[in-house]
Amino acid sequence: MVYKFLFEGGSNNSYYFETNNGCIYEIRFKPTPYLFENESKEIRNNVFEFAILLEYNPNVKLPSKDKNMGATVVAVFIDFYKKIGNAASIYISILQMEKNLLERGNLMLGFQNLTMKHL
Repeated sequence: MVYKFLFEGGSNNSYYFETNNGCIYEIRFKPTPYLFENESKEIRNNVFEFAILLEYNPNVKLPSKDKNMGATVVAVFIDFYKKIGNAASIYISILQMEKNLLERGNLMLGFQNLTMKHL
């Protein structure tokens, strides 16, 4: 199952979704043209930093493993690629919160089965 998500856009190309346990996440595709400042404008304008942030947690503890979260992140990736015409390079920024989520397996559940046919 994929959680319903909302594309808000803005400077970070932000998406939002809420999990069954009431947590709200933001997925960002932040433009990072400075990484390839010596390259063509086309390349500079199609490089994004991916980050997933826990924006709201109604619980005292970190969220537990959620099998729907990975599938939702994959669906957001597919939607983002469609919006920008499949010409983007995306790298993953792992912040401390993201490390905790990765360790719990929340993100990897969806990425394990992602293949090029999905894009």
